[in-house]
Amino acid sequence: MSLFKTKREPYDFSQIIGSCTEAGRKAGVNWDNVNLADGSNKKAQELAAYFIQFHKNLLAAPTLDGLLEPNASYANQRTLELARDTTGKNKVLCTNLSHVSIERACHALRLEAIVLDASPENNYQLHEDQIQKAIAEHGKDIAAIVATCGTTQLGHIERFAEFDWIKQLRSEGIWLHIDAAYGGYIGSMQIHNKIKIPSADSITIDPYKFIGKPGVALLLVEKNKIPIPTVEYYTQLQYTFQTTLPAGPIAAWGQTVQDQGHISGLREIADQCVEIARQSAAELGRRGVPLIILPELSIVPIDLCSKERVDYLQRELSENGFSVGKVHIKGKEYETHGIRIVVTPKVNPELMYGTAYRLVRKIGEVANCNFYS
Repeated sequence: MSLFKTKREPYDFSQIIGSCTEAGRKAGVNWDNVNLADGSNKKAQELAAYFIQFHKNLLAAPTLDGLLEPNASYANQRTLELARDTTGKNKVLCTNLSHVSIERACHALRLEAIVLDASPENNYQLHEDQIQKAIAEHGKDIAAIVATCGTTQLGHIERFAEFDWIKQLRSEGIWLHIDAAYGGYIGSMQIHNKIKIPSADSITIDPYKFIGKPGVALLLVEKNKIPIPTVEYYTQLQYTFQTTLPAGPIAAWGQTVQDQGHISGLREIADQCVEIARQSAAELGRRGVPLIILPELSIVPIDLCSKERVDYLQRELSENGFSVGKVHIKGKEYETHGIRIVVTPKVNPELMYGTAYRLVRKIGEVANCNFYS
């Protein structure tokens, strides 16, 4: 894995994206003009089948089958469409930490989002009584419940999918979706603290959040809940509703998996990312910089109290060669502002520890001089 930085390119700790080996990029280019949705192309079918089976094994989801989508946002919209059509209901239960694609999908599909505020006093988890109240008010109309494994802003895992109330709703036919676009890889790949994704009707996972190139994400769905894609004018791949989908991203992903040593190599990289996040959090604590929560995966969310502080620190870090993301969580009774350090394999592994330490040191210098003194 070789990534080169210049003075004009800050080290990117802002985006949840992975990296692709040089051989992976070349493989992607060679396959970019192949239509993955073409069911008559045997090699494309084999590539898609391998991609799906790999992720079923990774997430320990043997009863689910795969649908290929252009990205995780499309996958999230697809699952809400399937949930609506399957249940005949029109409401979606989610949180104020759900990915923006959930809100947009609800708008596009004319579904009503029931948004519950994650509690800052409870490490930004829902309380069980919030679920009970929402079910009492909306239960008969709920088509789907969405829980996130690896929230975009905090990188944490929403635990309410494990509540008995949710299990009861599933037994009554309500659809449970796990958005694991980011957490599916970094959480499931860890060796020492592997995350188990709960049983669900569907799971979104996006390899590009860890390795590969953008262009294809995966929606895993219970086999008996996937309609058969049908197109009359050509033979369509059974694994997608899209009529055009480039094979390049999957080819790039597959080659990168091979280059990194398959599962064992990917696990080592995932552990590196999580360890760097935890070390960074510990060092920030020693420097007196408060966190919003401790990192669960590989995102370190830092509390800055106001938008002005966020803008100032982000600007200062950019001028010193670091790009970080913003955190803005708005609830009915609170508003949280901060920045986040995202540690994914997009930074050369040989440089990640030193680069992350320099970033943390700079955050400590700027923050303590201006905010906490």
